[in-house]
This record gives sequence, structure tokens and C-alpha cells, in this order.
Amino acid sequence: MSKWNLETLRSLLEIAYHRDYRYTEGQRGTLLDLECAVMEPRIEAEINGEPEVFVGGDWLRRFMTGSWRKTDGHYFYTVPRRERLVLLHRYLGEQGLLLPAMLSEHSGRIGPARRIRDERGYRLADQRILAGTFRGVFAGSVTTPEGISEAVMVICFVPGDDLFRIRVFRAWYRDGVDASADDAGQHFNAFNFTHCAVTDAFASFGTEDGRIFCRDDGAGDLVADDYTFISKGRRVSQFTLAGAEETNPAIRLRLCRRPAQIIRMLNVIRAIDAAMNRPIAAE
Repeated sequence: MSKWNLETLRSLLEIAYHRDYRYTEGQRGTLLDLECAVMEPRIEAEINGEPEVFVGGDWLRRFMTGSWRKTDGHYFYTVPRRERLVLLHRYLGEQGLLLPAMLSEHSGRIGPARRIRDERGYRLADQRILAGTFRGVFAGSVTTPEGISEAVMVICFVPGDDLFRIRVFRAWYRDGVDASADDAGQHFNAFNFTHCAVTDAFASFGTEDGRIFCRDDGAGDLVADDYTFISKGRRVSQFTLAGAEETNPAIRLRLCRRPAQIIRMLNVIRAIDAAMNRPIAAE
């Protein structure tokens, strides 16, 4: 499993926890409930006479949430042993969360990204300190005169890198330049977008703003700012994304934590993945 796969797996695990346990209306669950669900095959095997399995340790939190070292402030996490990692992978697959569009390898090259960072003055902070602050999946939409624009951004910090890796899913909902807001809204609710795109890039974040650059579609740099924090200021829950030199409307992206928001985000990624991988009809 690549380092990018491992990072996206952690994000998907957190999404499963928020969607099905922590924020489930009327039946909120705990991290222990998630661990029992993940370990269910081993628990059933124990009931049938196989060796006892220990449930209730801290391994799942240390993998999914991570922590900051007291010595240097760097964010870190621990990786479960192979048996548990296999069970995690199995569980996420059963929940329909192993999305190929998220897990496919990041296309960016760190060398050129570092050169661009230094040339443009994007060395904003030690990214190893902020690695746990900006990680996760963010989503949002904005209404424009032409229709609705929707974005999902996957942010990962791969150990060994000194920049964040970004994957952005974009969809635009409109029939044409003169599409009405009602028309765009109907298309939005039905995931009937006019066009879509998936872009890999890199990011450098600071305490007040960040830059997203080296986009594989060749488009201009983006600015991330106006942060909102949770978890005693150690996790960003919202930020505004705008073009560094573009006039397009800014879009507010929110960390996917609530079930309805997560379901929308997952459906957007699935719809974009299906559209971009749809076979071309023979003439």
C-alpha cells in the first residue's frame, strides 16, 4: 500500500466514524463501537474457539486521529499491524467507502513542486507541524451567474514529503450561460453536471493562509484563507478557496463531518468518477 493510499484510508476511516457513529442522529456510537465493527470477524472467530482477541486499546485512535509530538510539535500517527490493517480495509470495502477515485495514486512530482514553492515564496510554515491541522476531506458549493460550482478537496500529508498533496473534484451544474438558478439547482440535486474535472496538486499552508499550486491541469495557483478551527485550534474545519489571480467567485469548503454532508460528498466523487471513466460510445 502506497503512502498516499494509507493517508486516504485514514481519511475514509474517519469519514466512516463520523457518518455511522459519532454524528449519527439518535444512535450516536463511540470509537469502541467502530473498533468492534472492524474486528467483528476476529470476534466471531474467538466465539468459535479460536484465540482470544483484545478489543479496547488505543490503536484505532492513534491511526485515525494521530497526535503531536511534545518535543518538536510535529504531527504523527502509528500504523496498525498487518492483520488489523486488512480488517480495516475489509470493513471500509463493506461500507462502500473504498473509492477508486480517491485511492488512485497521486500524480504530482514533489521535486518540481518544491522548486515552485521556493520560487514563489510559498514556504509559509513547517508543514510537519500543520500535517494534522489541514488533513481530511472538505466540500462546498457556490452559486454563480452561470449556475452552481461544487468542489470536493482531499488533503493529505504524506510522511517524508514537506508539502501537502491535494486532489480536487469539481463539477459545474448549468445548461448554458443563461441557465436559471432553478435549473441549476435541479441539476445540482440530481448530480446532473454539465462538466467535471479531477486535479492533483500540492499545497503549502501557513497560520493565516495557504497556496495550492503545481496543478496537473496547468491552471493557476489558488489561495486558501479565512480558516475556522475546531479541536482547540488544532484542526481546520472550514476555509475559503479562491484563485490567486482569477475573478471566479470564492468557494467555502467545510470539513466533512456530518452524515448528510458526507453522503453528498461521496455521491459527488462517485458521479464524477463514473462520468470520467464512462466508455466512449462507438460511432
